[in-house]
Amino acid sequence: MVDHVFYEFNFRCVFRSYEKSEAMVPVVIDGYSGLPKCSFSELWKYVAPVTNPDYRLPEMEMLPLTRLHQQACRQVEMQVKRLADPICQAAAILKEKELAKLNSYFDQSVREIIRKISATDDTLKKDRLEKQLAATSRDRQLREEDAVARYNVESEVRLDHLVAYHLPCVHVKLEVQHKNELYNQIVVYNPYSNDIEDPACPVCGEPARQLMPCSTGRLICTAHGNK
Repeated sequence: MVDHVFYEFNFRCVFRSYEKSEAMVPVVIDGYSGLPKCSFSELWKYVAPVTNPDYRLPEMEMLPLTRLHQQACRQVEMQVKRLADPICQAAAILKEKELAKLNSYFDQSVREIIRKISATDDTLKKDRLEKQLAATSRDRQLREEDAVARYNVESEVRLDHLVAYHLPCVHVKLEVQHKNELYNQIVVYNPYSNDIEDPACPVCGEPARQLMPCSTGRLICTAHGNK
């Protein structure tokens, strides 16, 4: 039994478009394996937290926080995209409505100016109307660009705070023999979830429920080993 740490990186996400919205996005990373723990919030509902536990357990060496932060950033990027999708869809609908109104207004203005140009033989008046037509086209372009920019969605993500959850977990040191080779592997049993935590493949870093020996003396995931 060891002191196992799960790190919760809480990111503040700001979405800016025709209106501003914010969201706090937590990402929990297993400090030992470096893998995301998506079900941690459900697990934590059944844990009574204390500031200073009445037991002392040996501390297991965890991965550097910089590496865990990089993994959390990759995870939050995917979550931010999902959160931004409905905002982008709503902004796109409003943008199309405004562009439709602009097009209707400017189409009518252009037709009216062209009608006046066709109806006059006065050179000075025709020249003035043609300048008005050019000015109207420039104004239309600027108004359309402004509408597009107003409904663009920009997201800003920054780390707001970090929480370290210390849970007693069982680290089992296994010695696996395959033919004449011996392989060492640690598996983690989480008594709170009553499950074995997925180990990370030492080659690709992905979670693996099955491992196989490789020529480098390590146990790696089957998907990577079959390549």
